[in-house]
Amino acid sequence: MACFPQRAWSASGTPATCARASESCICGHVDGRGAASPSGWTAANVGTTSSRVGGDQTGVACVVGGCDGVQFRAMSDATRITHVPLRRARLAGTAPRLAMYALIAVLCVSGLGSIIRGHRTINETFVHQASGFDLAAAAYATEFARAYLTYQSGRPNVRTEALSQFVNATVDSEAGVATEGTQTVSWAEPVQEQTVAGLVKIITVAVQTSSTAAPQYLAVPVDRNGHGALAIADEPSFVGPPTIDNAYSAPNRQPVTNPSLTAMVTRVVTNYLSDDPQDLQADLIAGSQVTLPTVAMAVQHVTNVTWLRSLRVVEVDVTARGHAGATFSLAYFIGVVLRERWYATSISINPAST
Repeated sequence: MACFPQRAWSASGTPATCARASESCICGHVDGRGAASPSGWTAANVGTTSSRVGGDQTGVACVVGGCDGVQFRAMSDATRITHVPLRRARLAGTAPRLAMYALIAVLCVSGLGSIIRGHRTINETFVHQASGFDLAAAAYATEFARAYLTYQSGRPNVRTEALSQFVNATVDSEAGVATEGTQTVSWAEPVQEQTVAGLVKIITVAVQTSSTAAPQYLAVPVDRNGHGALAIADEPSFVGPPTIDNAYSAPNRQPVTNPSLTAMVTRVVTNYLSDDPQDLQADLIAGSQVTLPTVAMAVQHVTNVTWLRSLRVVEVDVTARGHAGATFSLAYFIGVVLRERWYATSISINPAST
């Protein structure tokens, strides 16, 4: 590689030497015979830089003082120059650090929220998150309804004593009742549970008293403190009974057409009611939770076997005779699963459920 002044090319193609500063030069390869060709060469001024990529040319540089001191560095044919905005480069460099800061911020906020909420006890978690019927609250409300609606004018201390277990800062010893005369309670049962504003449970208790022919319905507000202890949250109220749909009709169901499935569920109901655990076990899938009725009955007829809204539960309608001779029409919901053959997974209820 060499640089020559443009003025120095002779007709034969033999170049002169480029030596003066700021002189316009042409740079390129010299072949083995000492001859040079300007074809494809790169023009450059002494004291500046110039390069060309492609073919068999190489990049060159001329410095002030003449082309005799020029140094050359070979450039790869695959070399590419990429321009990246400075802002993008800085952002790429700081992105991991920003992500780490964001994660730390989220963890700090989560920890602060946990501190503010405080530790939740097992009872509190169960009471506020469980979707099932609160049996303890229902029993508590029922006992309160009994004491609340039982009174005898000649013995007021009996009612006061019965209500003493329900007294708190909201409910006084008389529970807001000025009694007159005598009234007794023959039975009381919880019939409905609701939650007001997501906080207080309202337990509706049906109560049969000596003063009325029809039951009375008493709505009792019940709450739990942070440790799960029960309390009467406010004075009760008389309300109406739960709504009843006397025009209800069960939806049409598809009959089971598989003979082996029909035979299996028929055996299950028959062995279940006749108190035959050994034969029943043969049709139960492993791990099924089943307890037998306390009184045995004899199945007389299987009237219908239909699918119950899914392909996993079958309804079996039967007539069965009790030990005293009475005949009952019964409906059993049998959970089913297909393995190498059909098995039952449950019979109407889960006895292990709370």
